[in-house]
Amino acid sequence: MNSVKNIKIVIGVAVIVLVISGYVFKNRLPDTKEQRVVTQNPPTINFEIKTTPTFKTITKEEYLHYYNFAKPTLEITNTHRQCWEKNDDTLCREGYILSKNPNVIRINKNCLEITLQDKNKKRICNTKEQHPDNWSGEIYTFLGHVPSMGYLFEIAIWEGRGKLLVDETTGKELPISGEPIPSPSGNRFLTIGSDPDHGQNGFEVWQKEGGSYAKKLDKLTLDSYDEEITNPLWVGENSFYFIKRFPNAEPGTSPDQYGAFSF
Repeated sequence: MNSVKNIKIVIGVAVIVLVISGYVFKNRLPDTKEQRVVTQNPPTINFEIKTTPTFKTITKEEYLHYYNFAKPTLEITNTHRQCWEKNDDTLCREGYILSKNPNVIRINKNCLEITLQDKNKKRICNTKEQHPDNWSGEIYTFLGHVPSMGYLFEIAIWEGRGKLLVDETTGKELPISGEPIPSPSGNRFLTIGSDPDHGQNGFEVWQKEGGSYAKKLDKLTLDSYDEEITNPLWVGENSFYFIKRFPNAEPGTSPDQYGAFSF
């Protein structure tokens, strides 16, 4: 009798232990699952540019101090004299640039093909063929490779121009106002729009984010068609120097001015 009683006691204790263990496990499971989700999907860090750009005037000497150490983003190529005699010297220059960039080829007069880092192909094609007197749509010309960023194209539209940067890793297309100029760290790039007749007279700042770039600042800097920003130079990660020029002024009447934007 005692042995049977002891067995019942042991079984009862075991049942109680199992019930308690099940309760504890049940109440811990959501925490465990939540931690796993957090581990699999870490929060995205978003580095915002929070300050409004501020302008100041600088001296020519201050500008030249940084200019002497600056390096061009794209290889500066002197067009061969033979291109000057071509009916379309743009395509002539593009042919020379393509010869230096084997990952981009022109497959016909309307399309270019890029080989991305993962060996996938991406095509950039004109949206409408150009006509001698009038045309609409977009015409693309390859300008070169920006190291660690992507491939730069010029977009020609009727009475206007822009730039397109194609991410060399993802193939993402980034319409930008001008040639991208990487910051010292490479985490940002700056573009300058110097076409006031068509609404591009300012600058943009793009920030590396999620494997590509996102535009963080778009500043219209000048309202006058007679002024333009040129020759920008990064000074640290949060400011750049530039030259303000007056292309429509009479020679000698409006000398260059020098300035800086900080953000």
